[in-house]
Amino acid sequence: MYIISRIFLNFSIVLLLSCLSFGSSTKLETEQTKTKEEIGKFIGVSDIPSATSNILIKIKKISDTLKEKKSIVNIHTNLSPFVKSIQDIIKESSTDYLTNLSVRELKKKQNEWMSLLLELKEWEKELNSRIEVFDKSSNKLESYSKLWTQTYLNATSQLAPKAILNNISNVIANIENLRNRVKKKYDLLITDLYIINTNSLALQVKIDENTNIQKEVSSRVFYKNELSLSTIFDFSNISMFSYLNSSFKTIDEKMNEFIIYYKNQNEKVLFFIFLYIIIIIFVGVFNYLYKIRKLFVFESSYNKKEFFFILLPFSTSLLLIMLFNVFIFTDISDTAKQFQRLFILIPIFRIFQKFINRNSLKYLYIFFALFALSIVERNANGFDLNARLFSISLSLALIFFSISLIRNRVFESITKKTFIIKNIYKLLRLCIVLLIVSIGADIYGATLLATYITNGIFVSLYSSIVFYTITVILTGYTIILLRRRMATASFMVEKYASDVEKALTIFIKLFMTLWWILIIVKTIGIYPHIVDAKNRIMELSWMIGNSTISVESIFDFFSIIIGTWFIAKLIRMILEVEIFSRFNLPRGFPTAITTVVNYIIVIGGTFIAFSSLGITTEQFTLIFGALGVGIGFGIRNIIANFISGIIMVFERPVQIGDTIEINNSLGTVQSIGTRSSTIKTFDGSEVIIPNADFIAKEITNWTLSDERRRKTIIFKVALDSNIEEVLEIMQRVATSHPDTLKDPKPISTLLNFSEYYLEFKIYFWLNSNLIVAHSDITINIYKALQEANIKMPLPKQEFFKHENNQ
Repeated sequence: MYIISRIFLNFSIVLLLSCLSFGSSTKLETEQTKTKEEIGKFIGVSDIPSATSNILIKIKKISDTLKEKKSIVNIHTNLSPFVKSIQDIIKESSTDYLTNLSVRELKKKQNEWMSLLLELKEWEKELNSRIEVFDKSSNKLESYSKLWTQTYLNATSQLAPKAILNNISNVIANIENLRNRVKKKYDLLITDLYIINTNSLALQVKIDENTNIQKEVSSRVFYKNELSLSTIFDFSNISMFSYLNSSFKTIDEKMNEFIIYYKNQNEKVLFFIFLYIIIIIFVGVFNYLYKIRKLFVFESSYNKKEFFFILLPFSTSLLLIMLFNVFIFTDISDTAKQFQRLFILIPIFRIFQKFINRNSLKYLYIFFALFALSIVERNANGFDLNARLFSISLSLALIFFSISLIRNRVFESITKKTFIIKNIYKLLRLCIVLLIVSIGADIYGATLLATYITNGIFVSLYSSIVFYTITVILTGYTIILLRRRMATASFMVEKYASDVEKALTIFIKLFMTLWWILIIVKTIGIYPHIVDAKNRIMELSWMIGNSTISVESIFDFFSIIIGTWFIAKLIRMILEVEIFSRFNLPRGFPTAITTVVNYIIVIGGTFIAFSSLGITTEQFTLIFGALGVGIGFGIRNIIANFISGIIMVFERPVQIGDTIEINNSLGTVQSIGTRSSTIKTFDGSEVIIPNADFIAKEITNWTLSDERRRKTIIFKVALDSNIEEVLEIMQRVATSHPDTLKDPKPISTLLNFSEYYLEFKIYFWLNSNLIVAHSDITINIYKALQEANIKMPLPKQEFFKHENNQ
């Protein structure tokens, strides 16, 4: 906890210093804009006395600003011995010497050299800042010198008094003396800056050489790179206290390196602060809305455990900013990464306390302690026997820790997904096996292999905890944003909310999983080999005619095709659901626009995809010109259907949703494609019809200009029925049905009469629910006639039999 508190304190100091430096730089820029001293070509004789006092005050101010700062004096004093130590390091650290060192020793030297380089960069920054002040002062003095020289010439020509001329000469002498002082100090600054830049470049070359040697040495993982443990016991003593003291001293040195790094990143630190404020506001707003019960549309969402992190705004915001920190400080050193990993565990503990029980939480504390000890072990210098024993002890502790996790079924309290739990326990068993190998490698002398295994396992477990927590938070906020009231303002989100939520959740989990794998691959040192293998595969190529096609171009081709398909589908969805649904556009216009945009995207993407294969526009022309005749005969039907589809889009004789009758098929148009269109008949079948048939054949479009349909119902009643009553009943029943249009209103008529019945017919209009509404009105008329005791006619034989009986 001491280390973490120290990190937090120093980090706060760094942020404060950055803000102060930013303020001072802003002040300098403001002052610089005000120093345009060119008042004129010369000063009038009458104005010289007052101008003299003003210029002397300005000269005094410039002289005060040129007083040497303590930091600059220290640079001048310490630069020579500092540069000598760097040159000695460069001379001693020859390539042969570095090649014979272990990875741990190479990293130690690299950390030392990085500290020296950071110190030089800090001095370089200080000198550059000072040189800017001298440049500004020199420009001012040059303008003053020109002004007062012209003033002296003008005063001489005006036969000014001797006192005035002496006054002007005195001013010019003061200006020139100060210019000489500025020049001397400026030259010294430039000289020191040149020395610093030269040595920084030489040191950077040596650091790059060390990095390359580390990669080369790291590739010899399975070799014995140090003496065996039994051999070391013969000439080394166990001194664990000295070992730990050395480790903590190294950590303290790296803490200073950590601070120096952030001091040199003023702009990034300021952006980091700004982003942190934004995240705090974002998290705080959601926390407030959650507390006042206005975050979700549905009350049931407040009871779900997946949104627990909303009640932890500080820990959540801290964890999110540390996630963005990776993308802000891209050139961060390994030392800074180690301290960040310790620092990020604070919000992790706070968040985990909310969704796992206390018995399981103790394992997190144990892992934190082991992880902190692993950082101590990585920063130990010398003490080979103690370092080896400490590494073996850590591996044993991690083995017992993993066995305890498996036996006590700890992960059941974290997640209920059995698939994930089973895989976690399988990975833990694999870790146990690898740790046993690591202990054997340490005893044998293959310490590089042992370091890779233990470090890889620690980083894997640590990053699993961090990435799991971040994934829970990101998916939670994604779901919250989609379920918020403001999400209903988007038709697209409202319509595809569940699909969008599922897709984004999968994307976040996949992204985090790939990132986790990338970290592990880099940790165990196989990332450069994977990149080299990928580059070699991508560089494979073949000559086809005059064109060269490589694996990379093929990969680009399919990536562009898939991207084009996705973009075309997304834009089509946005146009149809989000844009066109908000406006009352003419019939068929949205379909025409959507289809044209879709064609443009697909054709443009296809050309770009083929261009990635190295096929030029001229080659396109030659290929299609040579194959034009054959293509014309071979796929003329496809072309005819394609052209017909375009004609249908612009003429709009048929649109999606129309009810049409073609080729003895009656149904609703489901889709209009590039080659064919689909009709869904009323019996549920789907008929695929070529687009050319819509142009060449006769089509009955029942909904081309109007979706209203006139329906009729014919009733026969007994001859002695009341005609007015029957007409009134039919009219009333048809009008009262909700699907019947009021304009035009239903019309009931007496159609015919015969010897034994009266025949009535009613006309009414519908625009939806045609079959069910027609049936409902028919049934309701029949029931109404029965309730009015209006009887149906008897068959002819029965009618005459009834008459004869009477």
